[in-house]
Amino acid sequence: MNNYFFEITLDYIDIKEILEKKFHVEYGATVFFLGKVRNFNSNKKVVGINYDMCDELVLLKFYNICKHYCDLYKNIRIYISHFKGYLKIGFISIVIIVESLNRKNSFIICNMILEDIKNNLPIWKYEHYFFDDSNWLNGKTLN
Repeated sequence: MNNYFFEITLDYIDIKEILEKKFHVEYGATVFFLGKVRNFNSNKKVVGINYDMCDELVLLKFYNICKHYCDLYKNIRIYISHFKGYLKIGFISIVIIVESLNRKNSFIICNMILEDIKNNLPIWKYEHYFFDDSNWLNGKTLN
């Protein structure tokens, strides 16, 4: 049995549903990362974002990321779900969950997974603005 699960979803990510899932009692730490659509970026009022991706390549990279960390750190579980499509502000675009024997590894691994996803996956964001035209983002967070 694999200690990881990953998906691309066209359904809204429902954190309540995820929280209701039973987590394994042998793990002492569970770290969640939730990425949401924020209302401002680059001094522009955002009303929503379209997430698009090359599904086959993203799924392959999710697999490689999960396998890498599960091989590197024993006794961990990983859950990744990324939304594909249009989201309004405040909606969840990605959830990463890492369970491990201790909190330090959970935090470290969760952050490394997020950085791998942000820097290495073919996921594109098309931001929609209140006052301006829509714009493709370069994959990096704009300040």
